[in-house]
Amino acid sequence: MELIKDIEIRGTSSEENYLELSSDSSYIDMSSGKYILKAGMITTSADIRINHTDHKNNIFFLSEKLLEDLCIPSGSRLNLKFNSSTLVLGPIIGIFIKQEKIEYLKNGGWDSVYYFFQNIGIKYSSIVYFFTLSDIDWDQLKVYGYQWDINNVWTKSSYPLPKTIYDRCFGEQGRKNAYTLRKTIADKGLSIKLFNEVIKVCKRDTYEHLVNYPQINKHLPIFAPYSVKNLIQFINDFKSVYIKPDKLYKGKGVMKVTRKKGNFLIAFREEDANNKIFCKDCHSMVQQLTSLLFENQKYVLQAPIQLATFLGNRFDIRVMLQKKEPLTWEVTGINARIASEGSVITGPRSGGKVLKIKDVLAMSFPGREHEIIEQIELLSIKIGYKMEEKYGFLGELGIDLGIDVNGKVWLIEVNGRPLKVSFAALKDKAITNVIHQSLMFLSFSLCKFDIAPKIKLLSSRYYRLYFLKRFDDECFERVLFLNPQQMKVFMFKSGQKIVLQVGVSSAEVEVREQEMDTDSSIMYVSNTAFDELPCYYGEGVSLIMVSDCHLVLQPTVGMTISADSRDYLEETYEFEKTSLLALEKGIFLYYFTLDKIDWDRKLVLAHYLNPISKSWVKEYLPFPQVLYDMATFPFDIEKRLEAKEANKRMRKNYDLQVINAVRSLGKWETCNAITFFEEIKHFIPETTLLSPLALKSFLDNYDFIFAKSNYGSFGEEVIRIEEKEGNYLCRTGGSRVKEWEFYNITTLYEFLVKELDSKAILQKGIVLAKIGDRIFDMRILCQKDNRGKWKITALDFRIAPIGGVVTNYSAGAEEILVVPGENLLHPSLSWQSITDFTNKVLLALEATFGSMGEIGLDVGLDMQGNLWLIEANSKPNTIGYRELTTEDVCSEVYGLPLDYAEFLVKRMYNNIID
Repeated sequence: MELIKDIEIRGTSSEENYLELSSDSSYIDMSSGKYILKAGMITTSADIRINHTDHKNNIFFLSEKLLEDLCIPSGSRLNLKFNSSTLVLGPIIGIFIKQEKIEYLKNGGWDSVYYFFQNIGIKYSSIVYFFTLSDIDWDQLKVYGYQWDINNVWTKSSYPLPKTIYDRCFGEQGRKNAYTLRKTIADKGLSIKLFNEVIKVCKRDTYEHLVNYPQINKHLPIFAPYSVKNLIQFINDFKSVYIKPDKLYKGKGVMKVTRKKGNFLIAFREEDANNKIFCKDCHSMVQQLTSLLFENQKYVLQAPIQLATFLGNRFDIRVMLQKKEPLTWEVTGINARIASEGSVITGPRSGGKVLKIKDVLAMSFPGREHEIIEQIELLSIKIGYKMEEKYGFLGELGIDLGIDVNGKVWLIEVNGRPLKVSFAALKDKAITNVIHQSLMFLSFSLCKFDIAPKIKLLSSRYYRLYFLKRFDDECFERVLFLNPQQMKVFMFKSGQKIVLQVGVSSAEVEVREQEMDTDSSIMYVSNTAFDELPCYYGEGVSLIMVSDCHLVLQPTVGMTISADSRDYLEETYEFEKTSLLALEKGIFLYYFTLDKIDWDRKLVLAHYLNPISKSWVKEYLPFPQVLYDMATFPFDIEKRLEAKEANKRMRKNYDLQVINAVRSLGKWETCNAITFFEEIKHFIPETTLLSPLALKSFLDNYDFIFAKSNYGSFGEEVIRIEEKEGNYLCRTGGSRVKEWEFYNITTLYEFLVKELDSKAILQKGIVLAKIGDRIFDMRILCQKDNRGKWKITALDFRIAPIGGVVTNYSAGAEEILVVPGENLLHPSLSWQSITDFTNKVLLALEATFGSMGEIGLDVGLDMQGNLWLIEANSKPNTIGYRELTTEDVCSEVYGLPLDYAEFLVKRMYNNIID
């Protein structure tokens, strides 16, 4: 059957049905007449009149009766497969969920994953809806399903019973409903493809099946069904053993028993905490264990794996194995799940952290990252194919693997309906996009609609700058003219229809070959198409992605700025410098404020530099592909709340990438992020939350301490406290020092709450090293490059005035900026020690806060030569660097975030997960 993509379904009061084909569909040979119509499992017939028009869009006008028969909401956009007698509308995908989820969403709840699924459906002109068992009308082959409407209200409507169902119905009742759904489909003989076919993958069945395959068997830890006899045997053989419930998930019920000098330790995870029970002998251990086992639940014993560690903490691996087409498995995501100290479970639901696998392996197995990742991928794919031999058709699996201290990969377990919690914790939208998009692409394929884009990964030399020029010939069609070399590189054919996207604009064009200009960096565009690119001025644009239906050029980056900064846009060196760098790199950069957003049209009031005149232009433009969030919130409380809400709302866009996953790094949260890791917890001075008891304890134990606001910046809201002759002396400031004296802890505490807020922190004071007679610390500017790798761009020595408490420039400090390779200002410092310290801190921060691209680390050096993390900043201030360093260094400082933004866009568009 032939395919017409993207047809609007529109109801008409007429009894006549007619399909209006656009001017771009003039090549389609269809005749008016009687057709069989199919939508999901519904089949009917009707007379259809075919009209060829000069309109831009395809529109299928259906009578009210036919719309009702097909259960397709008017206004839907679908694809159409056809032959001489049959029209098939689709794809139509149903996602099977539990009733409690429906009620939650009806009452204003939100689910970003479901919203993503629905929007992927919209993007590819398909219907994705959500339903429960009770929503199905089996006789009429229709479903009363749910979607979000244009106002994001969870709304019920009639849909065809789908040909493809993705089962996400969890819980005990959910499994019962899933069984009933499968049985009813089978009993009625319906040709519905449901994935995964199996409802629950059990641990013991999986091990006993996979042990039969030598290539997988060697990766299986020794296992056995639970019995007291087997338990004692495992403890005698291995000193410890894992006990796992056969059918539970999320790590529920997993325990570890360890023998130590004749005693026994049972470790397990309760709702919100790790727990341990000590037993003096084997008998009491068995009794305690028996009391912890769930009734009606079989258990499996598994020999321990000596897991490798990252920064001192054990980690394992979660692999997302999925299909985009029915016969082929692909690894679409891998992460490392890092256990908290003493935890049996590694996942984020149990207090663990998550990082990208490459970052973890690069530190734990330097030089072996690619080898181990290849092992992981090959083993996972083998497991996928062998699992289908037992469980029938599968569309996705979550595979948990362990890596031992020698780098060998072991299978821990296989999850048949994997949650994506650990991948969400990465806060990496490119990986999230690949995982969720793969599910939809498989669904499209199972519906027999070949509409997923075929991305063409080119040699790196072709991802460079290109220039668009107007084609002088009088061509009134929208055409992209390419020379033979470009046609070959991009793998286009003459007459092919694609979307040409340049920055914030796009045009649907036909590709044609031209031989007048062989310059591979120049593309020609007809006047009609060029006029649809109003923000393109002839500048060089970077190539992002090529597919069979899309050519994407010029990534777009939107930087948030404050209203005060907007007023001085034309006078500020940093804004103009960054804009000129963006033009050099083929990136479209604009600035905007959070109070000038048109949410209905998804537009912002953008300020950008005209590439030709170098004057500033102001106009409403679409949301960017990458958000570079640098605005400070207004001091006015009402405006501040509005700005926070706008920022939060913009970040929820599923296809918007961000330089930093979080807007700010609280001091308390930063401390917890570092102290989570055994190897680096000593990087942080002892820290606690402010309370009267903590204040007294810290002052009793340390010569001096600091009290700090959790989110203060510029050295403000930092107070040094010491006990002096029975009183408490408080000091703050740099060149101008303020002092207060208190006679008791109570009045001191009340003062600190008033100045810093009750959520302030207390921190042991560090005696900082000095340059001359002045204490100093360092602001280390860390930025990711065009490969997504961290690098130190600049190190700013901040030397306090004599007697100063804080080292910030705004408080009167002197600044001296050096870059890697230049001489450091203190003999106890080396670039190697700074780099090692910085790399560990950055990865620890990303494990807590998600993917980041730019961080300023405030680091102190004590008198013994130890480095200390003072705080981390997600919006490091680089204003004034022009006076401290060279133009080349400024180009790198202001240019690297743009390079990283381009890296993010390329990953998103090309479905790259590493």
